[in-house]
Amino acid sequence: MADQEFKSAISDTITNLLSSAKERRAKNTLDYGTFLSDIKKEMIKTDLPFYNIYHSKTNRNIIILELPFCKECEIAITPTMFGSNKKEASIKINGVLTRKIGLKQFDSDYMAQVAYALIDYLKRFLIVKNKLTTNK
Repeated sequence: MADQEFKSAISDTITNLLSSAKERRAKNTLDYGTFLSDIKKEMIKTDLPFYNIYHSKTNRNIIILELPFCKECEIAITPTMFGSNKKEASIKINGVLTRKIGLKQFDSDYMAQVAYALIDYLKRFLIVKNKLTTNK
């Protein structure tokens, strides 16, 4: 009996270590694939026109959006300052940094809200751009 209890204690310890490591990793890292799919979902929900949305081939932290209403658009997840652990999501439209959102956490629900905020900003940008071009 003591041998069986010893084996179950080791098994429980290993299980607890693995689950706590997964929880720490989930809180401290961002799943870029899920964030990219959240951006695509929001683009479809808001009926914004787009050609393609993909990760940059040179930098995994940058998402490229090919949109018909601007020359270039990218969403980047970068540190707030050099060497900092805090990160921010920023959107550049035609090479100009237009919006930044400080990231407090990296879980999927929070990052879905960040994707919604960024796409909402793009929608507002399109509305303003259309108003300015039609009033000329």
